Amino acid sequence: MILVTGGSGVIGSDFVDLLQRLDLDHQLLSRSEADLSKCGDLTDVVAAKPTSVVHLAAAVPSRSLISDSDASAEATRRIDRCVLRAALKWKARLVYASGCSLYDPFLPGKNAEDAPLQKSLPSPYLRAKLDGERQILNYESGLVLRISAPLASNLPDTVVAMRFLRTALAGGVLELLGSGSRQQNYLDTRDIADCLLLATKSSASGIFNVASDQPITMRALANVIISHAGSGIVKSSSRSDPREGHSANYSNEKSRRSLGWSPIFSLEDSIDTIIRRIRAAH
Repeated sequence: MILVTGGSGVIGSDFVDLLQRLDLDHQLLSRSEADLSKCGDLTDVVAAKPTSVVHLAAAVPSRSLISDSDASAEATRRIDRCVLRAALKWKARLVYASGCSLYDPFLPGKNAEDAPLQKSLPSPYLRAKLDGERQILNYESGLVLRISAPLASNLPDTVVAMRFLRTALAGGVLELLGSGSRQQNYLDTRDIADCLLLATKSSASGIFNVASDQPITMRALANVIISHAGSGIVKSSSRSDPREGHSANYSNEKSRRSLGWSPIFSLEDSIDTIIRRIRAAH
């Protein structure tokens, strides 16, 4: 049985959908069953002993709900400790979702898993995720997936790609900050779901990148979205981009070699799928 934390989130939704389509035995741990930031012994809550735990839950900062603060970061640490304690008792495979945002964004070339991280992580949340990685890596059945920016139709409009999509569909202006050369690395959540499942079946340990093979600049992203939406215009802003010069180029070679995973969906595939879903909802 596969236990999934955070299964109602952006990544978790597609992962649970995959498990259901494949008719695989799984349990989605909801917040009503256990508040992981406050729980004691998770083994008292989950009746069936899982063979694998896919841990996606975290106090993820969002503008409307959770601030990126020391308090929310500590909640993430409590969640991680709770899940790790249970996995140790179950002797279960533990797959931990982390992020490529930990890497130094100014490094040239493709970042492999041994690439330098940011010297001073600017976010309490990122510092908590790095602490979580270190805990999971000390567990012999633990594996860390550093995931790039997920792309799915249930993302909030605070994500640039979604804001651009909705603006383009409304025939509006897609405003580019700075030169528009900052890179982002968007990966379809269906690809992430495939990798999560492969990770539960693998005996590999360590850190693995899970990213698109090719990053995209903000300017190119805007143009692709307009092309597929059939409306909208791009306009350069006089405002600077606070993340000007950031790259997002990550190597998937280790994941290909050890997990047998490669991304399938192109950015264009993802955008078309999201556009269809947005139009169907209206």
